[in-house]
Amino acid sequence: MDRLAEDGWEAVFVGGCVRDLVLGRAVRDVDVATAAPPEEVLKRFQSAVPTGLPFGTVTVLVGAVPVEVTTYRREGPYRDLRRPGHVVFTSRLEEDLARRDFTINAMALDASWNLIDPFGGLRDAAARRIAAVGDPRARLAEDALRTIRALRLAAELSFDLDGDTRSALYDSVPKLNHIASERIFQEWKRLVCGDVGRVAGDLVDSGFLAWWTGLAGISRESVRRWAEVCRRTAPSAPGRTAALFRLVGAGREWVRKAVVRWRADRGFQRAVEWWWEIGQWDPSAAPPAEWATQLFRIGKGRAKEAVLFCAALRGYGPEELRRCLDRLAEAERVQPLWTEKELAVPPPELCLAAGLSPGPEWGRFYRRVTAAVLEGRVANTPEALYEFARWYAGAVRDGREEGT
Repeated sequence: MDRLAEDGWEAVFVGGCVRDLVLGRAVRDVDVATAAPPEEVLKRFQSAVPTGLPFGTVTVLVGAVPVEVTTYRREGPYRDLRRPGHVVFTSRLEEDLARRDFTINAMALDASWNLIDPFGGLRDAAARRIAAVGDPRARLAEDALRTIRALRLAAELSFDLDGDTRSALYDSVPKLNHIASERIFQEWKRLVCGDVGRVAGDLVDSGFLAWWTGLAGISRESVRRWAEVCRRTAPSAPGRTAALFRLVGAGREWVRKAVVRWRADRGFQRAVEWWWEIGQWDPSAAPPAEWATQLFRIGKGRAKEAVLFCAALRGYGPEELRRCLDRLAEAERVQPLWTEKELAVPPPELCLAAGLSPGPEWGRFYRRVTAAVLEGRVANTPEALYEFARWYAGAVRDGREEGT
């Protein structure tokens, strides 16, 4: 900014970094807007990379920090409900701020730390309110992704929606059909890690949740319960997504198809299915053998998180939750097995002792021997495990293995 100013070009901080400074939040990304045309920015910085020249954007590396530097611009009519057909560079900062989505994102800060706020972003930040710049319907009609972005910002910042912006948002949900699922999914992951209770009613009443999940008839009560689960659980996007599906009654196949339709990455898909499965467990009613089996499945590092998740889904009160955590502590203390590697005899050796050929038979035996140890039917000692392997070999020979 100093170097651009030395050459006579105005430059200011803009967007999310200004909003976060105003709100006392950590700044994630740094964006600068300038009156300098992009070719002038490219000339002045050796590290500059042309990352969006048609829209006036150049990325400058300052040390290891990438700073997006964008020329002040006006925008022509939007095409495909996502991007302007063309832009016109301008020397006026206010024209650039006028094209932005929400007032809290339409503030600027100059090098002397003076706030430039022509659209009342500071007022809306103080009121904890998401309001569109200018006409909300025009802003959301330009870029339909702003529909979910408004909800995401409200959840992340724990803000409310301005009344006119809320009304425009409700009308614009159908236009999300024109937006790539990947873009909506990225906003969704951030939304569910925020204050879901702030936007729970809007997610239902706007029709967004029915559209996003493919499930008609989602009730306000089920989403109110979901918001409470989110309040009581860690901010995990897969976990909170799975909790929503559980509470609205979506089955396993529906969940799988929904996250594939969102074009979620494979890791997210697997994690949602895992949390959905874990959500079937009622730890308060489970006998000791079931605790051992579930802890083996969950893993040592995630046991408490999983128990809290299941407790929140079932609405345990403080006393029931305390008893459940006490049971967890006792179950962890006596857990006979956390992984197959903890078996007193390596599984391959047991398979050989049982006379099994490598392949699917080994997998079946692994499941049987671990279940026997977890359920307390076989001790985790070499003698007991070898005896079980010999018995299993005889059961397979006699055709009794399926019934054991």
